[in-house]
Amino acid sequence: MDDNDDKIQPTSPYFLGSGDQPGNLITHVILLKENYSSCLDSKLAPTVPYFEDAKPLWDYLEKRFLVANSPRL
Repeated sequence: MDDNDDKIQPTSPYFLGSGDQPGNLITHVILLKENYSSCLDSKLAPTVPYFEDAKPLWDYLEKRFLVANSPRL
């Protein structure tokens, strides 16, 4: 293994520095349950017929299959 793999590489396209402001919002639209369908492109909307069921399904899957570590001291 190369020693450079463990070092921070600022030249990497994936590097985020403090000046990149990763906490800034990049859109003024806040997605809520009520506006998901209006934010979808009209060509894309028919391919997402069950988006209202996705959140409860993911919540169920997370609860069902979540693997937690025991407490660490």
